[in-house]
Amino acid sequence: MISMKMRAFTLLEVLLAIAVAGILIAASSYMVVSLSTIWTLRTDEDSFEEHADGVAVFLQKSLDEASSRFQPTWKEQKDSDTDTDTSAEKVSEADSAKSSGLWKNEGVSMARIDDTSTSEIPTLHFHFFQFPPALGETNPPTTIGVEAWLKFDEKHGLAIVWKDIWSIQETSTSSDKDLLRTSVISPFATKILYIYWNGDTKRWEQYDAPHEESNTYAVPTFIRLTFTMNGQETARTIRIQASARKMPLF
Repeated sequence: MISMKMRAFTLLEVLLAIAVAGILIAASSYMVVSLSTIWTLRTDEDSFEEHADGVAVFLQKSLDEASSRFQPTWKEQKDSDTDTDTSAEKVSEADSAKSSGLWKNEGVSMARIDDTSTSEIPTLHFHFFQFPPALGETNPPTTIGVEAWLKFDEKHGLAIVWKDIWSIQETSTSSDKDLLRTSVISPFATKILYIYWNGDTKRWEQYDAPHEESNTYAVPTFIRLTFTMNGQETARTIRIQASARKMPLF
């Protein structure tokens, strides 16, 4: 009769495995409870700092994209053939641009929200290439071609004035002002500084409003936003890079 020997875990090995498993479960439970406690004990100050970070990251990403991405010029001429006020020369130029597939990058500039106003101070002007949910409208995220202006008001905070320049043109309006929408980005923004590099003095200069020199408003190198809530104040600096002049081939 042949006897078969079966190998198995010893009592010591089983106890050791149970001990290790218990330590891991206890450690993970402690970590989960600690994270839950930290989340439940969050204060308004913590949320305020995260709000300032979120606004800064959103604007930084939007301005960087506006300065680096290219768009086809013919899209700006959408529906130009249905405009009764468009001359034959403009139509031929649009067709030429469409056929040639020209691309350009306008980047970040200084422009007035109301082109007809001469007293209005220009503000930062750029484009979204996809509709950002932060604007709070019902447009789908795939909506492209949003023209935007950064607007600051001490009473209402920081907002973005925008219009959908490619698809909203299909609606019949009497004026471009009817296309404008305003989305508040931060009601806690209480101050904005425009920071420029002075090549003559080799120093940084900051202003409460866009700086005018020789009847032109230059794009600042940085903007500094100050947020205030319940006596707490924090600031974030946003870089504005120069527009790309050539389309990268990659």
